[in-house]
Amino acid sequence: MKTKLLSAAAVIAAVFIAAASAQAQSGSGDFSVGVFGSYAPFFDGEAGYGGGAPDYSDAFEDGFGGGVEAGYRFHEKFSVLAGIGFERYSGEKYEGISFDDLDIVPVYVGAKLHFRSREATIDPYARLDAGLAYFSSVDVSYLGISEKYWESSWEPLFDVGLGLEYRLGRLGFFAEVRARYMARPEKSLGDYSRGESSWSAPVHAGVSWRF
Repeated sequence: MKTKLLSAAAVIAAVFIAAASAQAQSGSGDFSVGVFGSYAPFFDGEAGYGGGAPDYSDAFEDGFGGGVEAGYRFHEKFSVLAGIGFERYSGEKYEGISFDDLDIVPVYVGAKLHFRSREATIDPYARLDAGLAYFSSVDVSYLGISEKYWESSWEPLFDVGLGLEYRLGRLGFFAEVRARYMARPEKSLGDYSRGESSWSAPVHAGVSWRF
C-alpha cells in the first residue's frame, strides 16, 4: 500500500510540474519555483512504547534542512503546489542509549489560499499539504552494542500552515510555519521501539521566482 501511495504521489507531482512548466512558457507569472531552508524546533510524540520509553524530543535534537517547491496560481485566490524536502534530526543520548541521526524526506502536493490579489506586494496565505515522509533507518547503541531501532519506511504526512511572501517584481521572499502530522515509523527492536505518530512545527524561509 505504501509503495502504491508513493508512486501515486510521484505521478501527481510529475504531472503537475509538467503542466505548470508548459503554462510557464506564456510568461504569465503564475508559475513559481522556490527554495527554502527549514528549522523544526518542535518534535512531539513517543518514539517508543512502554514505561521509560523516550519521546522524539528525548531521542533527537531540533531538525534542520531545506527543500524545493513548485507552484501554479490558477486563480486569484488559489494555487496548487508540489515539493520535496530534506530534514536531519541529530541523535541524542537517552538514559545511556545513543540514537543515530534521523533523516526525513517529505514528498507532498498541496494548495494555497491567498488573501490578496496576484499583484499584491505582500501576499499572506494559508496552505494544506498531503504526501509521504521517508524515515531513514535508525540504530541505537548501548555499552558498545548496536541494534537496529527502526527500519526505513515511507509514512503518510499531512500539514497545515500560514505564510507571508514579499514580492519584488518576479522575485519573492517568504516565511511560513506549518503544523505537521506524520504516522509512526516501522518498528524494529521489538515492542519497545514501537513509536507513535508525531507532530512537528517546521519553520521555512526562502526565495521564489515567478515565470
